[in-house]
Amino acid sequence: MSAKRSGTPGPPAWLPEQLQQLVDSLESIRSDMVGLEATLLEPGRDIHSSYAPSAANLLHYLALRRHDVRQLQEQLAGLGLSSLGRAESHVLGTLDSVLRILSRLADSDREPLPERPGSPIRFNDGKALLERHTEALLGPKPPLRSVRIMVTMPSEAAHVPVIWATQVLETFANSGMPSRAEITDAAMGERAECVMLNKGPHILDAIRVLDNILQRMEAHQSKKRSMLRRLHWWNKSKATVKP
Repeated sequence: MSAKRSGTPGPPAWLPEQLQQLVDSLESIRSDMVGLEATLLEPGRDIHSSYAPSAANLLHYLALRRHDVRQLQEQLAGLGLSSLGRAESHVLGTLDSVLRILSRLADSDREPLPERPGSPIRFNDGKALLERHTEALLGPKPPLRSVRIMVTMPSEAAHVPVIWATQVLETFANSGMPSRAEITDAAMGERAECVMLNKGPHILDAIRVLDNILQRMEAHQSKKRSMLRRLHWWNKSKATVKP
């Protein structure tokens, strides 16, 4: 049933000036993407040609995430356009598609053209690149399923540093109150060379707690080997008996 028949008002009409402001905001983000991509051409960059498009797309994504685009996302969703929320594998390509539509809605003469600066990855190319890189790293896709199973040897045998990334203290970083399981998991991080935390409102408190836990665990654990240091919970020479 149409808005006119039901008596409910339809969505507010966008003025050309409002659309143009939205175009200008996205154009500014696009300019940052292209500028960051240009760093790939700096001397000393040693990127294999087969990974150059992916490296450029990663920089486009980093440039996008430098901005707070929540308001832009709401505006784009209100127009029935992509809110850029799933643009990871083809960031610049998605942005250009949105800009083309907005430019036409705003009757703008600045429609993005293929020869514009930047190296956008098309929608289908993003998935193809992921499949190609996955096969190069992990081998052909197994029959009857798409997910590979990889069993690793101990990283110590290859002298490879271990990163403990198990959503360590995530509840604490977000709410300020850790769970018992999180404290145990944080203590297990002593087996690694690096522990990764996800940011949150209480991230500084989480870092301080994690630092304290790891310092205390150093005397108890070295990689997978338990260190049997002297325990101080019972010291007969200092024991006192209360009457």
